[in-house]
Amino acid sequence: STQAILPMVTVSNAGIDTVNAFEIIYNIDGGPTDTTKVSGISLAAGERKAITLNTFNSTVGSHTFNVFCLQPPTGAGSGNLFALNDTLKVPFVIVGVRPVLPLTEGFETTDFPPANWGIVNVDGLTTWERSSTGARTGNGAMVIKNFSYGVSNTIDKFVSPLITNSSSNDSVFVAFDLAYKQGSTYPGATLLPLDTLEVQVTKDCGVTYQTVWKKWGENLQTVNDPNSPNLTSFVPTISDWKNISLYLSPFTGKDNFQLYLVAKSNQQNNIWIDNINIYAKTLPQKLKQQGYLIYPNPFSNTFLIHHYAIPVNLQALQLYNSAGQLVWNNWYTGNANTEITVDLHDNAKGVYILKMIYSNKTIVQKIIRL
Repeated sequence: STQAILPMVTVSNAGIDTVNAFEIIYNIDGGPTDTTKVSGISLAAGERKAITLNTFNSTVGSHTFNVFCLQPPTGAGSGNLFALNDTLKVPFVIVGVRPVLPLTEGFETTDFPPANWGIVNVDGLTTWERSSTGARTGNGAMVIKNFSYGVSNTIDKFVSPLITNSSSNDSVFVAFDLAYKQGSTYPGATLLPLDTLEVQVTKDCGVTYQTVWKKWGENLQTVNDPNSPNLTSFVPTISDWKNISLYLSPFTGKDNFQLYLVAKSNQQNNIWIDNINIYAKTLPQKLKQQGYLIYPNPFSNTFLIHHYAIPVNLQALQLYNSAGQLVWNNWYTGNANTEITVDLHDNAKGVYILKMIYSNKTIVQKIIRL
């Protein structure tokens, strides 16, 4: 499908004379050009002005926006007299929309980037690609080959579709499999440039973003030999992978968002990604209403005590059998998790009494082990 885009450029006067007229010519991917004529302005030396161009239509995928200035016709005023600094090429990507979570991508098809995903490749050189070797599961994975990247200090982004975040989603997460081994530089170095992987969230198509997770050097690697430089192009085996799970809700809220996987290369070694899963959790209505939920009940070996909010005022959890004996006991000082698992696989079947002691109340509930 095509999408309408309203571009804007900023023109700066790098000369010494005031500019009062010029033309801006632009196209997408070298296609048909459009022209915006600018006149009746007074752009002094060192000043800049934002110019809104005409709307154009483009398709989902990666594109290049080409724009340059022209000297106005004779008599129209002082315009662009130095043509060597008047051209700009900007790569951009249009992604699709994901109306419902979960969104998964395992790179099993040969299409890359996958449908509705995109790549931002600023330098036009090495970037994210699909590989049929080294996958965590299945037949494919995504890799950026930093080992053979010709330059350093580069940025390449793998961009998710626009994700529709429902107001009913209580929490949003992303999980993915990662494999990385350092190159010739010791990964614990702080003075040497190292490869970096960053996860970003944007709610305005990349105008602003927040960093959710960022690792480099020894903290990025998934192969535990930091003192052993890898002098060959890294292809992971099944044991080289690590699963990364991140909580996104503090960054997304209830708003629609996109996820960026950002590789910053410094010619060390290859970063591999597989099995991306962006998903939401919706909590039971009863949990939201009463603030806690104990389930399953009846249970077999374990049950879960789930609080809707962090139970900072929880002081103790005590479990008694039918004879009144204390069989399980935990005390807290504001450090209790929202989810607490109770394991009774060594205890007899029957009826138990759970006592939850807070600073301002005590809740007693019967539970049954089958």
